[in-house]
Amino acid sequence: MPPDLIWINADHDEQIKNWAELRANVDAIIMLQPHFVKVWQFQGWNLAYNVSAAWDLVADRYYWVKEGPSFSSRAA
Repeated sequence: MPPDLIWINADHDEQIKNWAELRANVDAIIMLQPHFVKVWQFQGWNLAYNVSAAWDLVADRYYWVKEGPSFSSRAA
């Protein structure tokens, strides 16, 4: 599947709050485009800011806030 379609699927998964599929699609994108820095930057920010804001419990939000920088650091 072309990376552009996976990006679309990831966006859709985020909109419907399907977090497991979102994470799977993000992982697929980085496998196909590991040197595309924008993937790491955007998805790290997205996980820390947008995904964390979708959760009600503080512990869940905190998990995703930590996931963003953790994800971004994997690019280094």
